[in-house]
Amino acid sequence: MHRMRRKDARPLSLKRQRDVLCDVMLAAGACETWLTLTELGRLTHYGEASISAQLRHLRKPQYGGFVVEKRHRQGAETICGVERGPVWEYRLSRV
Repeated sequence: MHRMRRKDARPLSLKRQRDVLCDVMLAAGACETWLTLTELGRLTHYGEASISAQLRHLRKPQYGGFVVEKRHRQGAETICGVERGPVWEYRLSRV
């Protein structure tokens, strides 16, 4: 039986989406790997819009004040000969 937190009644063993994303991004950063929202979605099983929002939260001081870098992924604009527009990739690091 899990002990419950009083504040949000969540089992102690469950991580929040923000914590999961932070762990994945820090592990990727340790390997100097940049990840797109699509790749993060495949790794975490969360939606891209939700991941984007959590990356914004991770910049805030109350959630760690991380540095979230963003850059354009070279050569990813065209898939199967069809122009798709820019693809952005992200990396998380501590201050």
